[in-house]
Amino acid sequence: MLQIRGPILPERLIPQKDMEKVLRQAVEEESDLAGIHFEGGIAPAEALRIISLKECRFTSCRFGKCKGEQLYFLNVEFESCDFSSSFFDRCLFRRVRFINCKLSGALFSDSSFEQCIFENSPARMAAFSRARCKEVLFSKCDLSQANLQESKLVKTLFEDCRLRGAELLHTPLKGVDLTSDDLEGIRVTIPELRGAIVTMEQACELAKLLGIEIR
Repeated sequence: MLQIRGPILPERLIPQKDMEKVLRQAVEEESDLAGIHFEGGIAPAEALRIISLKECRFTSCRFGKCKGEQLYFLNVEFESCDFSSSFFDRCLFRRVRFINCKLSGALFSDSSFEQCIFENSPARMAAFSRARCKEVLFSKCDLSQANLQESKLVKTLFEDCRLRGAELLHTPLKGVDLTSDDLEGIRVTIPELRGAIVTMEQACELAKLLGIEIR
């Protein structure tokens, strides 16, 4: 059974609504942020580079125009936030939880996720290409047509997820449990599937996708 610690947050956080101003100032001053609860905020349009956000909570915040580069998130919770079409390049997410967030079209290419939870967060056409996932749970997420190619999935679980048309080429699935997921139209080849855990019905469907005729 996959056990993920998830974010550890202090009982009291400093409330902050002007997220745009605070993040912009942190980048300008090259300072890190910690112990803040951002609520209803909007991320600045300019690039956010090389800062750390630790023990923070984001509630109903919008990141649509965000361009994050080499950011470090530690013990952070995002709840009901909108990441649609946002961009996070070479970022590190450690003990981060996404709850009821919109991730459709978001780009997390070349980023790392450790002890992270994605819960009930639609991520259609999101890009996790070349991502490194270690002890990550995707629960009840729509990952249809998402790009996870050339990624590393270590102790990663997809639980009741839609992976219709998802791209997993060059992403080894050994030990990944897919038995509760919708795999219709998933894009994989035989090397990636070696060691994956699937049901008999899913195995038959995957065989058809690979051009194997079952009689």
